[in-house]
Amino acid sequence: MQLSSDPVSNPGIVSPASTHLTVVLSVRGMNMNGLKAVTELLLQQPGVISAVVDLVTGTATVNGKTEIDPAALANTLTQAGFPSQPQSEIKPEPLKPKALIGFYIVAVIFNLCLMAQVLTVGLAYFYNPEWWNIHVWLVRGYGSLSLILLGGAYWVPVPRRVRSLAASLPVLLGLQFLTIHLNAPIPLSILHPLIGFTLFSSSTTLVHRVWRIISPKPEEETAG
Repeated sequence: MQLSSDPVSNPGIVSPASTHLTVVLSVRGMNMNGLKAVTELLLQQPGVISAVVDLVTGTATVNGKTEIDPAALANTLTQAGFPSQPQSEIKPEPLKPKALIGFYIVAVIFNLCLMAQVLTVGLAYFYNPEWWNIHVWLVRGYGSLSLILLGGAYWVPVPRRVRSLAASLPVLLGLQFLTIHLNAPIPLSILHPLIGFTLFSSSTTLVHRVWRIISPKPEEETAG
C-alpha cells in the first residue's frame, strides 16, 4: 500500500489533536494458532491499547495512542511470519474520558464498599452482632456494581487486563456466596476468607490500573 502525502489519508501522519487511534492491518498466513500469536504480538507493541484479529477477513484492528506506527506494526508481524500491511488510514477515536472517569468512580465505590464489608464483619464478631445486618445489606447493595463494571469494561476502551479484572469481580462474589450457602460434604466456608482476600486484591488492582490510564506518569507516556 502506497502512502499518500495527504495528512488525512496517510497512515503515518496523525493530527496533533488525536489522542486515540485505530489502525487496520491486512494480515496473511494466519491459522487458529496464528490468531493468538498475532494478537499477543500486537499487544506487546508500545502504545497499543487493544487488538482485535479477525481470521475470516484476515485483518487486525489495533487501538492505541498517537505513537503507534502502522508501518512498524505491519513490519513486526511480517518478520514474525505473518505478511502484513496497513489496510486503512489512522482515524481519530475518542477515548470517552467522561465514561472512563465514571468507570473509575464506580470501581472506587466498589472498593470502598468491599472495605466496609470487611470492617462490618469484624465489628459484628468482636463488638456487636447487630453489625451483621449492615454487612448483609452492603453485600446485597454493592454486588450489582460488579456487573456495572463488567459491562463498562467492554464499553469503555480499556486494556485487556482491566477487562479481566472487572470480569473477575462478579465471579469471585458468586464464589463467596456459594461458600456460605452451598451444602457440601466439605465445609466450603473455610475458603470464604481466601476468596474475600482475592476479591479485595482484584478490586484494588482494578482501581490502580484505571487510575494509571486516566493519569499516566510522564515516563509511561514517553514509553508509550
